[in-house]
Amino acid sequence: MYEKSIPDFIQTLLENSKGFMKVKDLPAHMSFDTRRKLGLVRQKKPSAIAIKKAIELKIKDRFIFSKNGGTLYILVPRDPSDFVTASLSRDNPVSPKMLQRSLPFSRSDFRSILNELAESGRITTIYDDNLVPKIILSDVNAVISAKSEYTRERFKEAFDELEHGRVFVNIPELRKKLAWPHDVFDDMLRKLRDEEVIVLHVTDRTKDFEPEEFFYENDNSRMGMVTWNEGQQIDS
Repeated sequence: MYEKSIPDFIQTLLENSKGFMKVKDLPAHMSFDTRRKLGLVRQKKPSAIAIKKAIELKIKDRFIFSKNGGTLYILVPRDPSDFVTASLSRDNPVSPKMLQRSLPFSRSDFRSILNELAESGRITTIYDDNLVPKIILSDVNAVISAKSEYTRERFKEAFDELEHGRVFVNIPELRKKLAWPHDVFDDMLRKLRDEEVIVLHVTDRTKDFEPEEFFYENDNSRMGMVTWNEGQQIDS
């Protein structure tokens, strides 16, 4: 029971912290008994490395770690771009420099994420009166409408190519086959699910794919398979 409680406890913390938090801040949220069981009471302020070492065997592969400068973070397994887009809006421009400081990614990784988001049209760069670049979140629906290849028909074609009479198709395999921007693929899943064109299913085949290849609901439920509802008509 103890081993199961630690991952669930951290999951709750991360869900209330935008999906990530500094490793060094974890003990402050733990009870004395939990810190004692983890061997974190000998030092008043244990290092992030010591905390990571204490919890690694308990959490196994349920979470991931990332560094920004000298700060170590723990994150729920999502596509890195999701953390960036979650910190943006369509009407509040943010300096890339300020945004990078608030996220658990190194400068080089953050730059790569921004380039990927810009190429897919997910973010837009604007300039203030002092010609300082700032970024805002683009409209996902506009991105999908502007890209003719991001259609329900193409989604269904890829599904049929993978289905082969199995009924269930693995979301990571479908994501890889389409090779769409991560957010665009997820948005199409949400649209088809909400319209009851498809049904998403939880899977226990977590060892076959990387965590970020799955689809995550708002409660962080990991959805790994999709089925197509019979008799549904698709529109472009």
